[in-house]
Amino acid sequence: MEIRERIIEKTYELMSHLGVSSVTMDTIAQQCGISKRTLYEHFTDKRTLLQIVLHRFYIQRTLQVYRAMQSAPNKLEAMLSIYFISREYVADISEVFLKDIERLYPEIQHECHERERRIPRRFQRRGGCHFVLAANAVGKACHEQLP
Repeated sequence: MEIRERIIEKTYELMSHLGVSSVTMDTIAQQCGISKRTLYEHFTDKRTLLQIVLHRFYIQRTLQVYRAMQSAPNKLEAMLSIYFISREYVADISEVFLKDIERLYPEIQHECHERERRIPRRFQRRGGCHFVLAANAVGKACHEQLP
């Protein structure tokens, strides 16, 4: 795996479990087995790295949802697939991570919310999948009740 990819994956793993403020560039470099200088050659600062990590997360999740919709034999199964994909992502992310982004990087949080709002429109344009809106609402309601 390329160094840049390894950095992105390790950063997501660390930050999603420990929070953004608990993970330093030193920690990331150490966990990746690289020098801090090498880390800064690939990413100028923690904010930039976080933006790339979140964008990658968004792309991966969107592709998973799109594939689930394309392969499902009917709308109900598509909604269930989307629910389980969403549930998996929610289980992987700590509340500290989300609160850190809200507190330390509100502009990045805003970008993420804007991106999320555009997902249903994109799917509607690509295939008339209006039920994505309902699936997102069902998924969100269920996630709020998870322990």
